[in-house]
Amino acid sequence: VVLPKCKRDEVLGVAHEIPLAGHLGEQKTKQRIKYSFFWPEIKKDVKELCQTCKPQSWNDHLLHVDSVFRKWREIDLTVNLEKCAFGQNQVKFLGYIIGSGQHSPDPEKAEVLKPI
Repeated sequence: VVLPKCKRDEVLGVAHEIPLAGHLGEQKTKQRIKYSFFWPEIKKDVKELCQTCKPQSWNDHLLHVDSVFRKWREIDLTVNLEKCAFGQNQVKFLGYIIGSGQHSPDPEKAEVLKPI
């Protein structure tokens, strides 16, 4: 779908921010948009958005996390706190280290594969 100019900012914002995951990087944002939309300056617009993006403040983040926890309480969802990580710049997840819009293989997991 070719997206009209009047809707581009809205799509850029929605594609760039993932609830619970934060702000995506340039490549992932562009991929999310291209899955459904097209416009001639898409690459330039995504780059500009990511370069000027101001991450939310820590207090805003805590308010968002609190709203998620409230929803979990409403449906009686519980989590194992020993498996939770809060306030981390990076986390290990499924053999990767993820954070700041980037991911890379976990060196501990990669070390196991070296002798193979």
